[in-house]
Amino acid sequence: NNAHYGCSSRKSGLDIEEASRLFGLISDIVNTTIQDLIFTSIVEGLIPSLVPSPPDIETLRVYVILPLYHKFMETENFNSLQKPFALAVQGLKEEAKRIVGMWWTEAPVQIFYRLIRSYKAIVLVLLKQAKNINSNFICQDPALILCLDCLQWISDLNRTQDEGLKVPYDTFYLPELSEIIDIRADYLKFFTGIVPFTAGVPFCNYPFLFNAEAKTMLLETDQ
Repeated sequence: NNAHYGCSSRKSGLDIEEASRLFGLISDIVNTTIQDLIFTSIVEGLIPSLVPSPPDIETLRVYVILPLYHKFMETENFNSLQKPFALAVQGLKEEAKRIVGMWWTEAPVQIFYRLIRSYKAIVLVLLKQAKNINSNFICQDPALILCLDCLQWISDLNRTQDEGLKVPYDTFYLPELSEIIDIRADYLKFFTGIVPFTAGVPFCNYPFLFNAEAKTMLLETDQ
């Protein structure tokens, strides 16, 4: 495949359609032992081997193809898969992270959608778990901030597209937020600049998550 040799800071040289097809074949494997071996090799071998400043640009391709893996969409894998993946992305040196961001935006839109849907789903799970544990609900989970920061970066990439938005703004909306958190109280945390780990995560730091209803509540609170 000659396209493979076109890898540069602007072009990954990946055939996303072919990669997606192969990951589809993996998802269809009915033998659980083989599925477990594949999963283990990824979470115990591949991801831990990722470094902040890889010596070869081609090794960054893993950040583009791994979201195509079907288990990346399963929230129960968060601690072993999506969390270390997000940590690896956020831990990249500036130039390496810039390249990954460029490759994400240049890749077919399904990469963006899968990343957004996966981390949005995890945010909801973490919030609901925290609310069930604490009736007063003050979520101080560093993993939540990690997911939100990852979504923030994707949102920033989405807005810097010369050709327009990669995905619509409402792709990032979490309408369930207004049912889980007190939007007005959250705004006060944001407005007063309270440190997240003293009063939970101020979601107003992540306004791209708010739908029209939530934004209306914020406007009413601000008056």
